Amino acid sequence: MRFVREGIVVTPFPFSGATGEKPRPALVLASWSYAGDTDYLLCMIISQQADEPYIIALDIADIENGSLRRKSYLRPSYMFAVSERRISRKLGSLTSDKLELTIEIIKGILE
Repeated sequence: MRFVREGIVVTPFPFSGATGEKPRPALVLASWSYAGDTDYLLCMIISQQADEPYIIALDIADIENGSLRRKSYLRPSYMFAVSERRISRKLGSLTSDKLELTIEIIKGILE
C-alpha cells in the first residue's frame, strides 16, 4: 500500500449528478487489498463551500508535509472507492485532529 490513512491524494472524482470525472484532491480514509491491487476509500475535498451540514473547512495548519492550492473544504458525505492505479500523487497529510473530526462526522451520518 502506497498511500496511508490521513493522506491527501489526487484522483479522478466522479461527478455526482452527471457522467464524467475531474481530478480532485481527496482524503484517504481506509485501504484494503483487492484482486492483486489495493483499493482506497476516499473522501472528497472541494474548493468552494457547499450548502450542506457536513462540510469541514481546511486551514493551512490542517495539512502537514504538503499543501492544497486554495482554501478547501472536506466533504465527508461524499466518499467512494478507487484503485491505487487511479491515484496520481500525494499532496500532504491531514492532521490527526481533523481526521478524528471527519471520522466522527461520518459515524454520525451513518447512524
